[in-house]
Amino acid sequence: MKNFKTLTAVLPFVALFAAVTILCGSQAGAAVVEGVTIEDVSSELGEAVRAVNGSGGVPIDSVDPANGHDASPGNMWLSSAWDPTRGDSGEGCCPWEPNTGDPHAMDTNDDRLAHIVFDLGAVHNVGSFVIWPYNEDHGPPDHLMYRGAKDVKVYTSTTDTLTGIDGQAGGTLLADIVIPPGAGRPNIPGEVFDMPFTGRYVRLDVLSNYALDSFVWPFDGPPSNGDLTLVGISEIRFDGTIVPEPSCCTLGILGLLSLGIVGRRRARK
Repeated sequence: MKNFKTLTAVLPFVALFAAVTILCGSQAGAAVVEGVTIEDVSSELGEAVRAVNGSGGVPIDSVDPANGHDASPGNMWLSSAWDPTRGDSGEGCCPWEPNTGDPHAMDTNDDRLAHIVFDLGAVHNVGSFVIWPYNEDHGPPDHLMYRGAKDVKVYTSTTDTLTGIDGQAGGTLLADIVIPPGAGRPNIPGEVFDMPFTGRYVRLDVLSNYALDSFVWPFDGPPSNGDLTLVGISEIRFDGTIVPEPSCCTLGILGLLSLGIVGRRRARK
C-alpha cells in the first residue's frame, strides 16, 4: 500500500517533468519548419512565394535534398532585371529596375544583385537548411539556369525583420555560401547547408549569379545586362524546432516546484 501511494505521488511529477522537457526544447531530433512566408524581396519577375510553397514538386513537409525540383520557371523565384545604362526602360522579357551605379549592384555603393527575406513564423533552433538552385529549362542554348544565385550572404535575426535594401544591418551574418548552378532539367536535388542558428528571420543577399562566368556561355555574343542581373532560387527548406516562449518554461518549472512541495508534505504525514 505504501509503494502504491509513493507511485501515485511520483507519477504527476514525472508527467509534468516530461512536458516541461518537451516545451523547453530538450526534445531530440528536428523537423521541417512549415508555414514559412516571404517577409521581403527586392524584386520579383518570378514570384518570391514560389521559393517556399512547394510548387516545383518539393514537399512542404520534407527537408530531404533528394526530393527533386522541376525545371519550370513558373515554380521558382526570379528577381527583376535592370540595366544601369538605361535605368528606366528595357527590351525583351524582363522589366528593368531603375538603378544607378555599378552594373552588378542594386544601387550605388552596394555590391548586391538582390535580396529575399524569409519569416519562419516564430523563433526556431535551426540545424540546417536546404536550397534548390534556380533551374530554368529554356532549351538550346541551355543558359537561363545560370541566372541562379551563386555567392550569397546569409543573415539571421530573432526580432528584426531584415527588410529594405540595408535590412541586413539589423541581423547577424551567419555565413557566406555558394549555391551550385542548376542543370536545366527536372528533378534537380537540393544543396544542404549545415549551419545551426537560432532565429526567426533569414535574409539572403545575392552577390552574383552564374551568368557572370564566361565559361557558361557556349554561344556567340556576351550575355545581356538582363541576364547579368537576374538572380533566383528554386526552393528553400529549414530543418529545426520552435523555441518556446519563456513563460511556458517558467510556468512548467513553477509547476514542478509546487508538485515537489506537495509531495514532500505528503511524505511527512
